[in-house]
Amino acid sequence: MANAGVGRTGTYVALDYLLQQAKSESAINPYSFVKGMRLRRPMMIQSVEQYQFLHQAVYEQRATTGFVSTPNDLATKITTFEQNQGSSKDIISQEFW
Repeated sequence: MANAGVGRTGTYVALDYLLQQAKSESAINPYSFVKGMRLRRPMMIQSVEQYQFLHQAVYEQRATTGFVSTPNDLATKITTFEQNQGSSKDIISQEFW
């Protein structure tokens, strides 16, 4: 299969890029990066679960270093998700599609 692993690889490519960007900039934008990446290479980040993982992984890593804010209010999305177990999942799902 030609697309085997593309979604998983895309998730880690995005995670690496966003974490590197966060070191040099005060804000990051996962949505914009993933959108651009998928325009250049379709199928990168293939599922909502992969997109959710990206958001959560970025949040977790940056929250432990004091960075909890992005243009897309990532911290708010994740907090809402944790509190409601579903409503922000829908927000992240909509953003993914």
